[in-house]
Amino acid sequence: MEYEWARFGHTFIPNRRYYNFSYSFAQLLVFALYEVYKQEGPVFVDRFKDFLAGGNTKSVREHLLDFGFDIADPKFWELGAKQANRFLEEFKKLI
Repeated sequence: MEYEWARFGHTFIPNRRYYNFSYSFAQLLVFALYEVYKQEGPVFVDRFKDFLAGGNTKSVREHLLDFGFDIADPKFWELGAKQANRFLEEFKKLI
């Protein structure tokens, strides 16, 4: 990771935020989905398969509304951020 900036330099250019948004969005979504999985357990798997099966038949927002997330609601983003913080705290304990 020491030379990550050289391999993917475009991700570190501050005036290209539009490029990095998709990565941040996807990561927070995955963290939020993981939180739901931890709460629901096996029931989540079928819901997630349906979510994935939807493909590009709707907008991202519509798909996520069907899944129970509203990307316009700050609580959605907080859910992902909380999980990111938990992972960070785990990592700090390891090092």
